[in-house]
Amino acid sequence: MSTQTHDRLILALRDLAKLVKGVQYYPPGHPAVKNALLSARNAFLPMLQDGENLHFTVRREGFFLDDKQFGKESQPLQKLAPYLFARRIQQIVILPDLSLEDLLEFSKSLALETKEIRSRGGIKEVLLQARITTIWLNETDLSKILTEKEKLEESAQPGVEEEDFNQLQFQPPEDIRDLRDVLKELRAAKTDQRFRELLQETTALIPDAIQPNKRLALTEAMALLCQFATNRRIPMQRRELTSQAINHVATRELVGFLIDFMCKRDTSPRLKDVLKNILVVLKHRAIGQLMEKLSLEDSAGKRKILVEALIRQGHDALPVLAEHLQDDRWFVVRNAVTVIGEIRHPDSSHFLGPLLQHEEIRVRREVVRALAKTGGQEAVNLLLKTVEGSDEEMARQALLSLGALKDDRAVPALVRTVKIRDPFMKRSSFTKDAIRSIGEIGSPEAIPALCSILRQNKLIKRTQFAEIRAAAAQALGEIGYEDARSALEVAVDDKFARVARQAALALKQLKKGSEHAE
Repeated sequence: MSTQTHDRLILALRDLAKLVKGVQYYPPGHPAVKNALLSARNAFLPMLQDGENLHFTVRREGFFLDDKQFGKESQPLQKLAPYLFARRIQQIVILPDLSLEDLLEFSKSLALETKEIRSRGGIKEVLLQARITTIWLNETDLSKILTEKEKLEESAQPGVEEEDFNQLQFQPPEDIRDLRDVLKELRAAKTDQRFRELLQETTALIPDAIQPNKRLALTEAMALLCQFATNRRIPMQRRELTSQAINHVATRELVGFLIDFMCKRDTSPRLKDVLKNILVVLKHRAIGQLMEKLSLEDSAGKRKILVEALIRQGHDALPVLAEHLQDDRWFVVRNAVTVIGEIRHPDSSHFLGPLLQHEEIRVRREVVRALAKTGGQEAVNLLLKTVEGSDEEMARQALLSLGALKDDRAVPALVRTVKIRDPFMKRSSFTKDAIRSIGEIGSPEAIPALCSILRQNKLIKRTQFAEIRAAAAQALGEIGYEDARSALEVAVDDKFARVARQAALALKQLKKGSEHAE
């Protein structure tokens, strides 16, 4: 075959892909289907002149003509080949008398889900049921093809002749309605039948609205569909129909368009919020693309918007986020950890634990912050383990995070930490952080240990130790139990002004607590 045939076949297959997509998107009679059908038929005809058959091979990796691959640089063909291969199509033979009717029925057959094709006996059986005689699959013996063709034609009903084609009930292009007009009627639909018709019309118009000058109408349409699909006051039948419509239109292209619109600087905060809610309804169709976009985004402002959109997805986003925790790029891992932390789901702690050993300190810091937000026993255990580790910076951050968690289960380990002997005050900052966390948790279990520290004096490093005693007094005030009163009253006269001042403040807190209790 010549290079010209290769080029023509590339164009014809591209038109076939458009036709299949049109059949999937648009209702019967839509002008987009008619135009795509005519275009595809006209693209194939030059290769069928002089009674020549067209025969080519389909493999997962692409299309082959006379054992030579063609169309490797064509993205539509690289998508179409595995699509056809998944439907068990390996050989395609197109006869010279290719008809519009056969091409239309062929595209409808290709638009079926693979499960549906299997249930009907396979793709060859589907074509036989559709009585297609000019397109044959997985059969290259021309004599067999012609024999089967003759049988089908003998039993066939009169088909659509060329001159009859333009009489089919296609809606003229100039009569295509504005999307917003259709939405207005959809909102007011009285009967289920009318609702179904308008929903189908809306579904047909949405793909054409994926362009900058129609993005507001597209957003309005998707927001309305999401409202119908999720509002419990809408009848169940309408909710289910709308959910099916959303599944139909929620292509990767549409989701990407909505995400880009959400991230634009000139998109208003109200619209950003609407778009985030739409993406929540789209769930798994949106989560992966949000994370992909976040992984590649350089702008801090856009990253913030994407993170907010992912957080709104809630626990549904966790599986995708967990996959990105294995990414080679540290900032991708950090971003995923940030979102996991903000989702605040206790079950996510087991995803985060291994990352406490990550080579990048910025990832480890984010993990500790995330654990403080997720909470739960596993998060507490991981933070306590970090406190006991050799990395002092991470240990101190973990201590503060334990305080933020306000989980009583951390108190025994924190008390053990503040009791560790430190005669030369080499870990005084660490001890103060542990005491601060105890105060934030507010458990009375720590009162004896804190009172003991408050009463102590040292012969060396007394000034430094006074800071720890002052921290203990402050923590006792935050805990607010009368059991600490005697130790605080003694400390009010302490020779270290800082200790005395904190003890006095703590006593005031106890007094306020008592008055409030009364």
